[in-house]
Amino acid sequence: PPGGGGGGEDPMKDLFFSFEGRINRAKYWLGNLGLILVEIVLYNIRADMMRNLGFSMAGIVISAAIRIVMIWPYVAIGVKRLHDRDKSGWWVLINLVPVIGNLWYLIQCGFLKGTEGPNKFGPDPLAEAVTWLRLAAEQGHAEAQFNLGLMYVRGEGVPQNFAEAVTWFRRAAKQGHAEAQFYLGLMYVRGEGVPEDWAEAVNWVRLAAKQGHAEAQNNLGDMYYYGQGVPWAYAEAAKWYRLAAKQGDAEAQFNLGGMYHNGEGVPRDDAEAAKWYRLAAEQGLAKGQYNLGWMYANGRGVPEDDAEAVTWYRLAAEQGHAEAQFNLGGMYHNGEGVPRDYVQAHMWFNLAGSAGYADAVKLRDAIAATMTPDQIA
Repeated sequence: PPGGGGGGEDPMKDLFFSFEGRINRAKYWLGNLGLILVEIVLYNIRADMMRNLGFSMAGIVISAAIRIVMIWPYVAIGVKRLHDRDKSGWWVLINLVPVIGNLWYLIQCGFLKGTEGPNKFGPDPLAEAVTWLRLAAEQGHAEAQFNLGLMYVRGEGVPQNFAEAVTWFRRAAKQGHAEAQFYLGLMYVRGEGVPEDWAEAVNWVRLAAKQGHAEAQNNLGDMYYYGQGVPWAYAEAAKWYRLAAKQGDAEAQFNLGGMYHNGEGVPRDDAEAAKWYRLAAEQGLAKGQYNLGWMYANGRGVPEDDAEAVTWYRLAAEQGHAEAQFNLGGMYHNGEGVPRDYVQAHMWFNLAGSAGYADAVKLRDAIAATMTPDQIA
């Protein structure tokens, strides 16, 4: 592939067939997804033809033709993504190196941000996006105003500028854009681009929450729970957590479970607590998995079941949750829900200790005194 050249507006034809210019990560992934879908269709057509033709030279030729035809657009997309990383398109050939080369290519093209501003391969594709966003935003398009604000927050295509982000979030928020209202509230919480102001943050977050924005509802619940910008009120916190939890927000489900667990703003109800913890846990929230494991270990709101406790502790522990690692170590140490296994107990106590859990260090060292060096290793 050529090593240089300037990019144009990168329409569909250029995306799949040109080796010139640059594309960002989003276009790389979307382009590859489109090609995968095309391949699926082509191979289904080939399968039908093969059934009609049988195993013949014609079928082999068709398969080879599909493969050859599809290589070009895959390479074209990869070359332009490498250009965005300020690398020669010839680096696409690293895919010929099994595993290591493939992994390097995937990381470079799929996950790493392109060079900021123009480089020898063309203008920054994000800067082009900003140009079009700005035109729409200045004409009063709320979604464009919000997205332009995001570009300034992230420093994508423009220098990072929180004050400018606030300007665009505010313009979209005043038009009733819920996501912009929520983000503007967060800017006031963090004091980014505006002075920190919890009361103002509450005003904007509440507007988004009233429009059904789940994350805003959960955040408004937090504000009432901790008394930030509003009077401290558990019942009001529970109300907003519930609204977000019913929309599937895992953090809100966990928070509502905690309200029932502790009897804050709602009557204490371990069964309800376990129900909401489970919903959060099933979405992969580590603290929800840990709390559900604890409920099973202690028979709170669910039948006592050490094996089930181990299942949920393990899921949380594998995500690095230190308390879950400590409790899972204890289950192995005591043979609760699993066969007693000091090697596993030592491993989980060691991981919890590495995360700063002091009691885990003591238990780890006590177990290590009874183990061989090979077991510890």
